[in-house]
Amino acid sequence: MSTTTSVRPDPTEPFGTTRRTLRLIEACVLGNALALRHWLAEGADPNAATSCGYAPLHFAALAGRPAIVQILLEAGADPLLRGPSGCQPSELAAMHGHRETAALLREAARAARGLRQREAVVPACLRGTSQPLIPTLAAA
Repeated sequence: MSTTTSVRPDPTEPFGTTRRTLRLIEACVLGNALALRHWLAEGADPNAATSCGYAPLHFAALAGRPAIVQILLEAGADPLLRGPSGCQPSELAAMHGHRETAALLREAARAARGLRQREAVVPACLRGTSQPLIPTLAAA
């Protein structure tokens, strides 16, 4: 079972990139936490991809911005997203020598993989579905 996901393009603008997504990425690259929080509050998707296929977390990783990475993760950014090169944000940060950012992203990816594995084994009755684990006698 694969636990990797791909970045999803934002289809609302030509070339798949909205103004909000572009501003979010600009804040990530520049390390502007105030602007980042503003655009997230305005509804920018922390997992939306640009037309080149990278999400804001990839750009924060490339720029070596651990504080920005933390904000994105808290906003729901997926540390397991792979860009078009096949790299996850932690790998991009490591390749560019951003040790602190890479460590933060590796830990977030490890936690996300663990959560996905645990979610995969949660019984249906605990997920709120009406499917019983054991068939009733009346149904037999």
